Amino acid sequence: MRIAVIGAGVAGLACAAELTAGGAEVTVFEKSRGPGGRTSTRRTEAGAFDHGCPGLVHGAWLLELAPLGLEHAEFAGREVPVPAMSALCRALAAGLDVRAGVRVERISREEGGAGLLGEDGAALGIFERVAVTAPAPQAAELLADAAPDLAARALEVEYAPCWAAMAAWDAPLAIAEDHLADGAPGTPLAWAVRESAKPGRAPGERWTIQAGPGWSLGRLDDEPRAVALDLVAALGVAGHAGPLPAPTFLAAHRWRYARAVAPLAAPCLVDEEAGIGAAGDWCAPRPELGDPGVLQGGAGVPEALHSGRALARALLS
Repeated sequence: MRIAVIGAGVAGLACAAELTAGGAEVTVFEKSRGPGGRTSTRRTEAGAFDHGCPGLVHGAWLLELAPLGLEHAEFAGREVPVPAMSALCRALAAGLDVRAGVRVERISREEGGAGLLGEDGAALGIFERVAVTAPAPQAAELLADAAPDLAARALEVEYAPCWAAMAAWDAPLAIAEDHLADGAPGTPLAWAVRESAKPGRAPGERWTIQAGPGWSLGRLDDEPRAVALDLVAALGVAGHAGPLPAPTFLAAHRWRYARAVAPLAAPCLVDEEAGIGAAGDWCAPRPELGDPGVLQGGAGVPEALHSGRALARALLS
């Protein structure tokens, strides 16, 4: 059975691995330069920044990562993969056929399956099954023609954005803590971390600063450098260091679909007639009381992992 998986984040790779284990011939299409999604690591001339997911929540679900051989260690009350956050998806992608830098623009119903079209209408193949694991708004666009009912469900999901700044200095800053956090929705600084303080990271004064959802929404379309400068200023205030010197490296990344505010109460979505399904952390039913795998504070990596695997089982059934 030929199956296409669109998206090489945690959900997509978990889905692809489960499908492959079930005997399917799987091709993963990823529009970015490599796998990772929100667990990507940005590599720059100043060093590496885990600019998306800040860490993995503690819980029994971490035992599911043991077969991957993934090294991880405790930091700031979470587990962080070593030597970078991107190690998680690199481990999940091992042995899979991942076509990076390939954007799927459209899915169409065809005789014998579903056809995928890329940029400029390039045919990417016809597959018996298709799994879409992009964020819900992007999934809805892809599903609109071939599975409109699934697209409508995906459009129900509301997202909170997140601006992230990556900054480096040639000398240490006068900030004693290695990580700072503020849970207020409107805060300009929700989470900041000195990257070199994490286990297995290279030395250097590098900080990733993530803004709160309310602040990010209000600044969503602002110029990236202006946003990054404001987040550096917020780091100085939160770290009781006052105005900080100008960084030698500064960049910003806008996570437009950082977190699903109200995930759907379903492990995945499937149109059995079309052979098309969707999954992601935006498909995250409320867990049973006491479930040790629940991600505190909302849906995240465990939910994406479980949703991708649930979709694989549904497509194979």
